[in-house]
Amino acid sequence: MKLSILMSFFLFINAPFQQAIDLNNFQWSNRLICIEAKDIISAEKQMNSFKLLQAACEDRKIRFFVKIGDNYYQDVDLRPSAPTLNFPSSKKSSNISIFLIGLDGGIKYHWNDQIEPRNIFEKIDAMPMRIGETKNK
Repeated sequence: MKLSILMSFFLFINAPFQQAIDLNNFQWSNRLICIEAKDIISAEKQMNSFKLLQAACEDRKIRFFVKIGDNYYQDVDLRPSAPTLNFPSSKKSSNISIFLIGLDGGIKYHWNDQIEPRNIFEKIDAMPMRIGETKNK
């Protein structure tokens, strides 16, 4: 009986850690856009610009992760998600910070303001791995 209570307690304590999303798991399969926003309005404004271009995002293998305070979201519809490990953070006090992480897992670009998707697409399309992807189509 004591063992089963102890096991239940251990599983309960560790449950949040088992559900965390590790951004390193997307290396070599997806490019990531990580957005750290001060409020939901800033995040929604940025994500709305991507909603109209979902096919272009999918073609470029882009996944979205958003952090607002201590809350985490993913995808263009800002679906609540588990905490995200290895989420990049900006030390600046802007309303929004946007990070583009390449297929190799490295931060390629960082912006401290809203940005048009086409500007991000231009950066991605100039990357050697993306150029190779488009040649193979």
